[in-house]
Amino acid sequence: MRPIAAFLYSQLFVIPNYPTASFANQTIVITGSNTGLGFEAARHFARLNAKKIIIAVRNVAAGEKDKELIETSTCRTNLCEVWELDLASYDSIKSFAQRAATELPRIDFLLENAGIVTHTYNTAEGHERTITINVIRTFLLGLLLLSKLKESATQISPMKPR
Repeated sequence: MRPIAAFLYSQLFVIPNYPTASFANQTIVITGSNTGLGFEAARHFARLNAKKIIIAVRNVAAGEKDKELIETSTCRTNLCEVWELDLASYDSIKSFAQRAATELPRIDFLLENAGIVTHTYNTAEGHERTITINVIRTFLLGLLLLSKLKESATQISPMKPR
């Protein structure tokens, strides 16, 4: 019973330290950043002085509204860019990764937050939709952006990234 009590105590009464590290001059890419944890993460990175935040969303119109909310709540303009990314579409992921590789001078942080939960069986390009979006395509996006992440890491540190 002791581990359960310790777990409950840590979940209910322990408040984690508020991060204060600066993200100045850093570019952050967040998938699924127009709702929930992704949206709050984007706001938090804005408060920590990120240079640029790429809001990668399926619905650009909704992303634009959230961009305004983030910039208004942090009193920073021209901070966020809204890019379309549909993890159910292989072509969307390829074009997003290509755009990031060509338009962004660097990517310092990639937060792959997008995901879905469905209660019915659907397919997306030949695979079950939940597995496609939450696992296969999330992994694919990370692999496609890995070379840009490694390149960015060597710009700020002489150590080879792992």
